[in-house]
Amino acid sequence: MSIRIGIYDFFAYTVPGGLMLLILLGGLDTAGVQGLWTLVGNLNTLQVFTAVVACYLTGFVGSPFLSKWSALFEPKNFEQDTLERFKAKHPRMSIEMDASDWPVWLASIRRENLDLAFEIDRHMAVSKMVRGVSFFLLLAGVIALVNIFTGRVSAWFLPAIAAAFPLAVLTVRESIKFKRWFYIVIFETVVSRQEPFLFSGKSS
Repeated sequence: MSIRIGIYDFFAYTVPGGLMLLILLGGLDTAGVQGLWTLVGNLNTLQVFTAVVACYLTGFVGSPFLSKWSALFEPKNFEQDTLERFKAKHPRMSIEMDASDWPVWLASIRRENLDLAFEIDRHMAVSKMVRGVSFFLLLAGVIALVNIFTGRVSAWFLPAIAAAFPLAVLTVRESIKFKRWFYIVIFETVVSRQEPFLFSGKSS
């Protein structure tokens, strides 16, 4: 597999995982555990590497949970819904495919055109990263509200904290947009392999 695709896969889990660990630290700080931020600020090289691995593993393990968060804003049968929208956008084309076959098509694309597969995977990687940012904003807003009610943070921060919640919704919708592009590019590739777009290699 391309190193570039591997890098996107790495950041797709590391960024959300890092944000989830930050939320955990914030929650522990709110609960009264002291000295955690000082500890994070004094990490040596080995500890930084360990922290990066921890971020990746946290993001990987937490990915199904984050998927449930974004699913709250997605239509049911997201792949099929995307295909139906794709067909509606191109009503004059005869599009013969099943949305559930996208993993097979993606595997075929990877074998034939790794650069295209790289572009497709980039959409999903960005979707996962943005989804992580969205959930971070949601939980950060909750923790900040708790800090206001407990007197740890001034109420003057309330407008900024309140903005975190609509931003979380807007961000998760952006994540869904990138996820939809992931499927659309796959569907476009499938259509390009069908008549009349398929190049036969025969001269007229």
